[in-house]
Amino acid sequence: MASVEIEFSLITLLNPPGLVEKILDEFEKQSKIRVKYRKLEWATAWSDLVKFAIYKDGPDVSEVGTTWVGDMVGMEAVRPLSRTDVFSIGGANAFLPSAWNSCMTADQRIWAVPWLSDTRVLYYRRDLLEKAGVDPVKAFQTHESLKTTLQRLQDGGIEYPWVIPTHRTRMTLHNVAAWVWGAGGDFISADGVHVTFQHPKALEGFRQYFELAKFIAPGAHELDDTQSDAMFWQGKSAVTISGPWLLRTPGIKPEVLGNIGVTFPPGIPWFGGSNLVIWQYSTHIRESLAFIRFITSKQVRETFMSDATMLPVRRDVLDSPSFADPRFEYLRKGLQTGRAFYLIHNWGMVEDRLSSALSNIWTQIVQTPDLDLPALLEQELSNLARRLELAMGG
Repeated sequence: MASVEIEFSLITLLNPPGLVEKILDEFEKQSKIRVKYRKLEWATAWSDLVKFAIYKDGPDVSEVGTTWVGDMVGMEAVRPLSRTDVFSIGGANAFLPSAWNSCMTADQRIWAVPWLSDTRVLYYRRDLLEKAGVDPVKAFQTHESLKTTLQRLQDGGIEYPWVIPTHRTRMTLHNVAAWVWGAGGDFISADGVHVTFQHPKALEGFRQYFELAKFIAPGAHELDDTQSDAMFWQGKSAVTISGPWLLRTPGIKPEVLGNIGVTFPPGIPWFGGSNLVIWQYSTHIRESLAFIRFITSKQVRETFMSDATMLPVRRDVLDSPSFADPRFEYLRKGLQTGRAFYLIHNWGMVEDRLSSALSNIWTQIVQTPDLDLPALLEQELSNLARRLELAMGG
């Protein structure tokens, strides 16, 4: 019989159905602590979390996007972890450095615990590249070689050489980051005081990414991230950019799975995922820490989540046989060499508004394919930068 009940808000969909309940039942069996959970959706989770912070009412523990931790800290909404707390979950060395850094502010204080990780890679069909006479080793090394590859696939009669999401989704920001960083640009200053995505180097990265629109056929002009992924695993497209879940999508066609190649996009791949935080208003700190310790453990990941679509953040799990598939090589490297957005107070607002701006840019490109792309990018992003600078007090 459970003596205490806590609440956990979850955003990531854990498959198969019923998996969350099994994990929570096992925790209750071991700890005598009952956990009820609340499912949030990624599209609206940010606003839900802000409400928890403002009204000081909601779950005890929440899954939050790695890029949102800084905002939660700035709102004084989450509890810091002590050295003893950190030691109890295995210590910093138990986790990938990139994941651990997403929990730590510049003053070295720890505000969250890594849970799930994510990076961006290019997925391509080896058989279709071979048919077009393209060497996969050289096909994606630079932005120019990627353009050449897509052109040859298009010229070879592939209807959908390149498919990516164009509807409003945070995925676009995660995807385009590789090109922006690769061009020497960035999105925001390291101190979080100024936005920098309107600067020339960043604009060049955006230009490179959006100019690939000419390889998106009309039938794929208005897709969200789920629809974009589906076109690839259903065998309709040759190249896409997505996350680790694509390799474990139920229903993926055997001829697609058997011919998937994986590599990095040009530039520096984005790294992110989700962390777990304890809300400042929670009155069940000990129980919340026990739950986080359990759900981030090697035991839970290997026993219950061995087929999870998001990647682990623990070193010992990432080195386990379940991730020995060669196709995971670039995903593993992306977790260790990828770059995350800065953990700063204003990032959640910047990410939200920039995602909307990128969606608007896609809409205009799709509707007017021959528009002046550099002019459009400079206008849209410079206008947004001015508004954000005012909001940030710059």
